Amino acid sequence: MIAYPTSKNPRRGDPSSSSPANNGPARWLLPICAVISGCFVMSIMMTMGCGFQAQASGISDGGSSWWRKSDDPIPGIDNAAISVITLYSGPIEESLPFVVWSDMSSRRGAGGTDHQVLSNGKPTRGASYTGHHATKGKENMAFHAETTDGVTGTIQFGERTYDFANGRLFLISTQQESAEILQLPIDTANMSTDMEKLLEFAEANPAIEAFFQHRKPAREESP
Repeated sequence: MIAYPTSKNPRRGDPSSSSPANNGPARWLLPICAVISGCFVMSIMMTMGCGFQAQASGISDGGSSWWRKSDDPIPGIDNAAISVITLYSGPIEESLPFVVWSDMSSRRGAGGTDHQVLSNGKPTRGASYTGHHATKGKENMAFHAETTDGVTGTIQFGERTYDFANGRLFLISTQQESAEILQLPIDTANMSTDMEKLLEFAEANPAIEAFFQHRKPAREESP
């Protein structure tokens, strides 16, 4: 889906509304191009014990990418690719949501599960997800996440492995020779894939914009 909002709240269709505080009018200039995608793959199993217990196994894969014109763009804010993923592997009421937020231009990925069941009713291999963020002219950023119980797990970026116990939001800046990754202990449950809501989320969590702001290329002055 491609959308071209003209204001902070495009659903109201008011192109004359003012820019949000502290962002400056240049941060909301047209054109804006946003691409939202997502899918949901999950199996549900009923296991016997003292009673029936629903077990979920699978993934929820969603995300968004956008580019918007700005006089002084911040890579990761004015252009970004975001993967909003949830892994399920265990009791249906439990899940492991996480978010990968980069300054790249597109995202894709796929998940996998093993539906065999142990005596305790949990999937043998849990759930996993492999994703990629990409920008033309740059090396792709690949990551692989997995869980065996739908509560704990790890995510790997190249040779670097992170434990979800230390945070489930991952910011990636590719403005340097080597990509920089920041893991943040910010709640990512029920996170939207809508561009406007994601930007509002960044405003509500200043560490996100600060990370990208401090790594943006120096602006070249006109002669």
